Amino acid sequence: MRLTEKEVLEIVEKYKKQFPRIKDTLTKIQFSLNYDVLGKEAWIVTGESELLGELWEFWYVVSDKTGEVEYTFDKYGNRDPHIERPMPKEWEDYVDEDDH
Repeated sequence: MRLTEKEVLEIVEKYKKQFPRIKDTLTKIQFSLNYDVLGKEAWIVTGESELLGELWEFWYVVSDKTGEVEYTFDKYGNRDPHIERPMPKEWEDYVDEDDH
């Protein structure tokens, strides 16, 4: 283990500042010896927010080796849902032009 809990929380807070849409409160942190990150060892930080009276969790995965947020995921397993991506070309036929 290279990082401390305090360092990991600082890394996640710095990451969150890049994405103003993320408005959660960090509530839990845990260390895993075998996770899907560079170096295998990772910190998983849980953020919670409330939407329409329901509690939503969001996870940040920090590589202990690189000291960076490698990815995030939501309760549905979607990776990096806060990062907008261009729509795949093959989906364009299914989008209603009036929605834009």
